[in-house]
Amino acid sequence: MIVTKVGFGYDPATGFHQAFTAAELRAQVEENLRRLGRDQLDVVNLRPGPAPLAERFGALAELRTAGLIRHLGLSNVQLEGSGVSRGARLGGGPGG
Repeated sequence: MIVTKVGFGYDPATGFHQAFTAAELRAQVEENLRRLGRDQLDVVNLRPGPAPLAERFGALAELRTAGLIRHLGLSNVQLEGSGVSRGARLGGGPGG
């Protein structure tokens, strides 16, 4: 099983930065696939940040629908103040 995280990236010229857009998250997933030599990642966890969580998670759900990701998760998320409740189904589809 391959589990990875997305949401922050690293550029040698600028250092660490947060992936805010669907395109940036997709680029991170595709880079993970390339580096790992895989066609699909088993689990991708989204790291939190100041951008709307549901919007960013929804972008990953689109990649799941496209077959690049099997399951989605959240990493280091405090439910209080996040706008997400326990058992919430983000991203739609089976399993949230």
